[in-house]
Amino acid sequence: MSKVTKTFAALLTAGLLSLSLVGCGSSSSTQSNSDSSGEQAKEEIAATEDNSSNKKDEKKDDKAANSDYAVTIDGARKVEGMDGEQLVAIDFTFTNVKHDEPQSMMLAAVVEAYQDGVQLEKSYFSEVDTSSNDTKVKAGSSVAVTQVFKLNSDSEVEVTVKEAFSWDNVVLAEKNITLE
Repeated sequence: MSKVTKTFAALLTAGLLSLSLVGCGSSSSTQSNSDSSGEQAKEEIAATEDNSSNKKDEKKDDKAANSDYAVTIDGARKVEGMDGEQLVAIDFTFTNVKHDEPQSMMLAAVVEAYQDGVQLEKSYFSEVDTSSNDTKVKAGSSVAVTQVFKLNSDSEVEVTVKEAFSWDNVVLAEKNITLE
């Protein structure tokens, strides 16, 4: 490597490091001695957090509304597997809203189920028909789909359905299911 190239690389590295330090710096502000201004600032921060959370929900709804697919979580039922294991069969309706090619829920969406913060393992049960998972539907058509998961406990099941191939993690449906 030539001396000029080494010098240029060293200057470039020094410049990037100094920019990163500037970005990590804090701005100075004057503090007020009154307690009321501190409380007011806390309220403003809380209001800002509420507004940003509402905006995130609106963006999430907009993304789902603009998706090629729609999913509803229609219900669930607890079933006992062949080995006595406790399972939950969750019913969905998958709609190909506007995708040009016929699509199945298996390819278009990812279903995740959790209990107590732990993801549930997908399962199969001969008495629950899960064959429609890979049934393709054309734009404007829907299909009823059932997926089965192995339960970890009797606690509530959190279900999230996301678009499978999405950079934005588009959530198509969410529901908390209480088991009986």
